[in-house]
Amino acid sequence: MKFRSLFQIFVISMGLVSVFSFSLQPESTQGIVQYLPDTGALSGWNQMGAPQTAKGEDLFLLINGGAEIYHEYGFEKAVIQSYKHQSGLSLNVELYEMTDSISAYGMFSFKTGSQGQILDIGLDSLLEDYYLNFWKNNFVVTVIGFDASESTQRALIQFAQIMEAKLPGGGKRPPLMDLFSARDKKMVRRVFMEGNLSFYNQYEFDSENIFGIQKGAAVFYRDHTVFLLEYSSRDKALLWFQNAFKHLNQNQRFQSLKMSSEGGSFLDQGKNYIFILPFQKFILIYLGKNDSNARKKLENLKKKISEY
Repeated sequence: MKFRSLFQIFVISMGLVSVFSFSLQPESTQGIVQYLPDTGALSGWNQMGAPQTAKGEDLFLLINGGAEIYHEYGFEKAVIQSYKHQSGLSLNVELYEMTDSISAYGMFSFKTGSQGQILDIGLDSLLEDYYLNFWKNNFVVTVIGFDASESTQRALIQFAQIMEAKLPGGGKRPPLMDLFSARDKKMVRRVFMEGNLSFYNQYEFDSENIFGIQKGAAVFYRDHTVFLLEYSSRDKALLWFQNAFKHLNQNQRFQSLKMSSEGGSFLDQGKNYIFILPFQKFILIYLGKNDSNARKKLENLKKKISEY
């Protein structure tokens, strides 16, 4: 499905940060620097240059691509620092301070994929090849190496553990994510979304915000995907359902199959069935190859929502 390639491209673009792109450290961002690893506690490691920091819109100068998604989730400050070991090993540390812990969780869920090693670092963490992500309180940390060797991965874990110990404790996941248990073995990935850009990167319904999304969940299973979009009221959910259905019905990428008071269905160019229905203050979306499975999945989700 298209969301996989979009996600992979986006993560790579965020990870490949130019260490020479920006070197301003205003007074308002000095506090975040304290959470960087102290090389005095890291035998053989040295900082390469001064820390690079950014606040607010300055993130667009610090990151060559990818700043917009951080702002969608609620960006406050960032610091990036490069390190080099006497053996020649190098890595980058990226620390992002978000508006709250829900924003931090959302950004973490967006940046991480479905493969990797779960570690006991922060509130959630994932080691994937040559980079390690974790979140704690309202901070998101990414430690990036330049290969997937065993020595690089050991260094990524060491740096992450040092930073976790320095960051303040606390943090909570969005209550919406409680509807999708992390213990579900059929689930491969879940993403908390806070706008259309994060939604678009999971599946390309439309570049415009036709669903009026402000927050929602994208949950990926082995053979299908479920989206749950939350609104302020039942009326708002119904209004945005009608707006989205109208736009999709006019989009040549989708073939309209059915429309009723209970919802509508489409077939996309990849022969995926898409079922969309409003329920209470939510819009529920099923995407998958097997249309016979859709109704059962959505009915189960409606039951969970009623108990939410």
